[in-house]
Amino acid sequence: VPEAEAPVLLSRYPYSRVSNIRTWQDYVYRAEDLQNFTGSKYSGQRNHINKFRKAYPNAEFRPLTGDDLPTIETFLAEFGNEFTKTDLSATRELALAKKMLQLVKKPWFLVGGMFDVEHLIAFSLAEKCGQTLIIHLEKALYSYEGIYPTLVQAFAQYYGKGIKYINR
Repeated sequence: VPEAEAPVLLSRYPYSRVSNIRTWQDYVYRAEDLQNFTGSKYSGQRNHINKFRKAYPNAEFRPLTGDDLPTIETFLAEFGNEFTKTDLSATRELALAKKMLQLVKKPWFLVGGMFDVEHLIAFSLAEKCGQTLIIHLEKALYSYEGIYPTLVQAFAQYYGKGIKYINR
């Protein structure tokens, strides 16, 4: 609720209150920033993308659908082999990501992945809410250096048309 609108909402619902207790933070970017990575602020990301593109010149981004769920599940098994985090929050997050993947078939989710030829090496799952693209999942094989910023940019370019913000 925008701060200026809170009094209107509270006048309608007098037995309510407004609070903002969050144990996590959003990372909201201008869409064009993640689509282009222009400026000195993003020079590190551009360098990673350039290294990735040089090492994997045939890699490409492709949209994914519910029909690609077996490919995504194969990727997640490979990702699990590279996943070295053992703390409870990391392992819980991975389990929830696997569970959320069952929603890939829902029409409101936007899913795409980076492929090295026919090998899925990274994917993202998001949804559009107004003028914001909300990224729910980003997973990539750590063995592909520079894959994360490459995926972020490719996903933003493909699915970010007509949006103002990307929430990662």
